[in-house]
Amino acid sequence: MKTCFLFLVGLGTLLPFRGYPQNFWNLDFEYGLYKAQPRIWSIEGEGENYSAQLDSTTTYSGHRSLHLVLKNAQVFLFVPIPAKLIAGKTVTLEGYVKFAQSDSLQARLLFHNPSTSSPIASESIISADKTWKVVAHQASFPVNYSSDRLLVALSAEGTGEYWIDAISIKIDGRQQGNGAPDFKEPTRSELQALNKKAIPIQSIDPQSRSNDLAPLKRLIGRARIVALGENSHGSASIYQLKLRLVKHLVEQAGFTVFALEMPMLEADRINDYLLNGKGTRQEVAKNLSYKSWQTKEMMAIIQWLFTYNKTARQKVEFRGFDRPILADKTKSRDEQMARAIEGFLSTCQPACKIIVSADNTHVTKSSGKMGDFLHRHYGKDYLAVGFTYGRGTYSAYGPEPYYEVHPPYVGTYEYFFSKSDYPNFLLDLRTTGAIPILNQSAGFRSIGSRPQETTQFAEIRIKNHFDLIVYQAESVHTTYLTK
Repeated sequence: MKTCFLFLVGLGTLLPFRGYPQNFWNLDFEYGLYKAQPRIWSIEGEGENYSAQLDSTTTYSGHRSLHLVLKNAQVFLFVPIPAKLIAGKTVTLEGYVKFAQSDSLQARLLFHNPSTSSPIASESIISADKTWKVVAHQASFPVNYSSDRLLVALSAEGTGEYWIDAISIKIDGRQQGNGAPDFKEPTRSELQALNKKAIPIQSIDPQSRSNDLAPLKRLIGRARIVALGENSHGSASIYQLKLRLVKHLVEQAGFTVFALEMPMLEADRINDYLLNGKGTRQEVAKNLSYKSWQTKEMMAIIQWLFTYNKTARQKVEFRGFDRPILADKTKSRDEQMARAIEGFLSTCQPACKIIVSADNTHVTKSSGKMGDFLHRHYGKDYLAVGFTYGRGTYSAYGPEPYYEVHPPYVGTYEYFFSKSDYPNFLLDLRTTGAIPILNQSAGFRSIGSRPQETTQFAEIRIKNHFDLIVYQAESVHTTYLTK
C-alpha cells in the first residue's frame, strides 16, 4: 500500500548515464501531457484535495509553469537522477516559486536517497508578497552513495496555491537536465522484435485452460520466490490473471505458499480457514485488513485456495508479510517485509516455494525496496514480475466508485506495449537486449491504492526493476464486497 511519502519509497528510476551529454528532465515545464501534466516529473500526494497542472497564464520564463493547488493536502513533485551522476559530488537545486494565496501552505526542497528513511530538506519556503522568489538547496553525496538514484523534489503541505518554474539542477557546478526531448514512435523493427519475444496470454478468465502459460516453467527456472506485482490495487483484470497464474504455479510448479501484502496476524486467521476450515467467508473478508483486498476478486483467489486444499496432498498456506508483529524501527517497511518473507522460507518445509503478491513498488529490484533485499539475499531464486495495463478503469481510496486509466503516450513503456499484435502477453525482459526502447528509461504506470488524477507514470529503467512484465490491454476496476 502506498503512503503520503510514496515518492520517497516508490518506483523511482535510473536514467541512462551518457556522461556529459545532457538528459532531458523538462526543468522548465514546457512539455506537457494528458490533463496538462508535465513530462518526466512525478506528482504524488494525498489529503482532502489537490491538483497540479501546467499553466500558460503565469510563468517566470518560457511558455509554461507548474501550478499546484492544495486543500489540507500534501504533495510531492520529483525527478530522479542516476547515482553515477551524483556520487562524490555536490548537487545544487534552484527554482522560482510564486505563492498566490496561502492559508497554511509550507514548501521545502528535498534530496532523498531511496535507501534511507529521511530526506535532506531545506528550510520552509513561505512567501507573503506574491511575487516570484528564487529558492535553493544544496547537498554533497559520498563516493560510495548507497542507492541507484537520487530523488530531487519539492514538497508542499497545507492549504494554498503556488507556481513553480525554471528549475536548475547543477552537479559540481555543471548544469544538468537540459538536453533536447527525444520522444520517438516505436520503429517497425522494434515492434517486430516485441511481437517475437512476447508470449501471448489467450485469456484472463481464471477458468481458462493453462496451455498458454506453459512457458512459465522455463521462465521461472528454479526460482523459489515468484513476486507478482501490480501497478494499482484496484484492477480486477490483474487479479483475475493473477488467479490464473496462482493456479498454474500451484498445480504445475509446486508452489506451496501464497503471501499477500497485508498484516501477519489477520493473514494467519485466513490461513486457519484455508488449512483447517475454521471460520466463515464473512470472517475472512473482515480479516482482509485493507479495503483494497476486500474485493470479489481477492476473495476468488482465497476461495480457489480453500477448494484446492480440500483434496490436495500438499496444502497451500496463506501468509501476510506487512507490518511484522515485532517491528524493527531501525528498518524500513520494505526491509521488514523482505525479512518476513525470508522467515517464511526458513521455517516452512524444505525447498518450499512462495508466491508473493504486492504492489510493483515493493516487488521491484530497485534499491531500498523489498524485492531488492530479496534479490540480494536469494539471487536468481527471486523472480520479480511487474504488471501493467494500457487503458480502462481502476478502483482506489476516494469518493468515486472508480477512476480513469490515463492513456499512455510516446515515451512510456505502455505505449510501446500497446502497439503489439497481442492484447495480453508475458515478456521476459532478460531476453530483450535487441529492443532499444527496453534498454532506455521511459514512463511506467504507477497508481497504488489512491486515485492518481495527476501523473500516473514514473520514469524508470524497466530492466533494473523486473525480470518479467505482464501487459494487459485493458483494466476493469475491482468490485468491493461492501460499499
